[in-house]
Amino acid sequence: MLFKRCYYLTRIPAVVFIHDDKVDCEVKIGKCHYLFDQGAPWGDFASTYPLCIWVACERGSYRSVLDKCRAHFSVGDWIFVPYGESNPYPIVIGHNKAFRESCSGIDVRVIE
Repeated sequence: MLFKRCYYLTRIPAVVFIHDDKVDCEVKIGKCHYLFDQGAPWGDFASTYPLCIWVACERGSYRSVLDKCRAHFSVGDWIFVPYGESNPYPIVIGHNKAFRESCSGIDVRVIE
């Protein structure tokens, strides 16, 4: 948690990779560690930090994951798109406005 908090204080754009079984999963106290709290709320982070999220999915789950992401990430001008829909393991890719603006400053094209 401390390493991640320090990294996020740098405001360097980040890409987070997760598997779809982590979407809506149970938080296991003692094994899972909270990164966000009252001092650093998730809503503030998700809306202002330059962040991109890739969710590797099973073919049968990517639509559900895409819908959940679009519904959950309502603040921060997020865009979520599926990539590789015909592949056995499609990816849901999302990025917020802060990430897109960071990438435009270094001439990196973002999938929209």
